[in-house]
Amino acid sequence: MATARKFGPADVAQSLQRRARAGAATPAARIWLALGTVYLLWGSTYLGIKFAIDTIPPLLMGSLRFLVAGGVLYALAARGGGASRDRLGATQWGAALLIGAALLLGGNGGVILAEQYAPTGVVALLVATAPLWMAIIDRVAFGRRLPPLVIVGLVVGFGGVAFLIGSPGSGHVRLIGAALALAAPICWASGSVFTRHVKLPLRPLMAAAMEMLWAGVLFGIASLVTGEFGRLPIAQGKDGRDHNRQAFSLWIAGGGFKKGYVHGATDEFGGKSIQDTIRVYDLHATLLHVLGLDHTKLSFPHEGRQDTLTDVAVTDAEVNKALLA
Repeated sequence: MATARKFGPADVAQSLQRRARAGAATPAARIWLALGTVYLLWGSTYLGIKFAIDTIPPLLMGSLRFLVAGGVLYALAARGGGASRDRLGATQWGAALLIGAALLLGGNGGVILAEQYAPTGVVALLVATAPLWMAIIDRVAFGRRLPPLVIVGLVVGFGGVAFLIGSPGSGHVRLIGAALALAAPICWASGSVFTRHVKLPLRPLMAAAMEMLWAGVLFGIASLVTGEFGRLPIAQGKDGRDHNRQAFSLWIAGGGFKKGYVHGATDEFGGKSIQDTIRVYDLHATLLHVLGLDHTKLSFPHEGRQDTLTDVAVTDAEVNKALLA
């Protein structure tokens, strides 16, 4: 004969607590918790980037950020054990380079550059479309079928972003800022999708650390190539570091230039050039020369006369043969 048990308020409360703990342990609950963490904590980095690029060149800031964070995380992951079961070879480092370039250089780098031309809120809003791009890339690149409900969600999501961008009060958004802010989540989504198809380290912290270290190196190269080191070594009030008219560093490769050659030097503060100074006009003449163009003959009509890119009649620009192999 079955017996009935009476439940009091305490029993009901304990039952609800057990159900809550069980629910929090389900994969769905963990996914929502992770997503909420990303949106709340990760979103605050955009404000930090906005303040950082006021005084630090954007790409250099990205390089320093990821080299420091990646180094610290690498040390922590290495101390965590598991190295014997998770050997790091060329395959793992190559995969980390691919994912780090897409996720951090393309994704985070796009955000850093976009915040120079667009409001922080608009950039954060466009970056929030990353999950939508992930679904699209997964479908186009790997043929993963999307359920009807996901398709509806994509349409509603893109429509919502378009509405918020075009709503009154959002202010004018420059095209270059919107393009960079939109390219960033596409790069981020591409890297996220491809993580399932490359051989990264088994330890998640180690994989993240290696991706950050690669990103720091790539950001540094991009900073050097784009001439960010031509900025003044001091801050210019609230407007950040301005370009220096007295000294500018530039990295050039290929095209008939000397290999492993350093030309010129600045003073100890990087304030002005003190050795083998090259004028901008001479540099332009040299660049045109290696492209097979004679700067004295390449002209265009301007204000009723034939002008040259180097304005040679006024500047006496000439090719600097010391730079050529």
